Amino acid sequence: MPDTSIDVSALKDAVGGRVEADGVSWRTAAAQIGVSPSLLTRLRNGQRPDLEAFARITRWLRIDAGRFLIDPDAAPREEPPLESEIAMLLRARRDLNDNDRDHLNSILQMGIRMVRDSRED
Repeated sequence: MPDTSIDVSALKDAVGGRVEADGVSWRTAAAQIGVSPSLLTRLRNGQRPDLEAFARITRWLRIDAGRFLIDPDAAPREEPPLESEIAMLLRARRDLNDNDRDHLNSILQMGIRMVRDSRED
């Protein structure tokens, strides 16, 4: 049986993104999640949460837990184009109208181009 583990860095980044997007403190996020603030501090320091905390965090994030699991025996998966993933995520948002989606997509596409151009220099 392969040894699957949690991508702690990705989980930490997802929690940080939600904390920032919601404009709350990490302590408030811990209360919303139902875990101790010290657990989120440990997560920020690269420590893996226990299974129950992991489940609570992913439910709070509303992201499938499988997105944070790593199977070291699996072949590396090819990443889909970032532009495609962004467009798909924006289309899935019910809180955005078509104009909002188009505006956000154009901003993000411009940012992607800038990053790629800066790497070519």
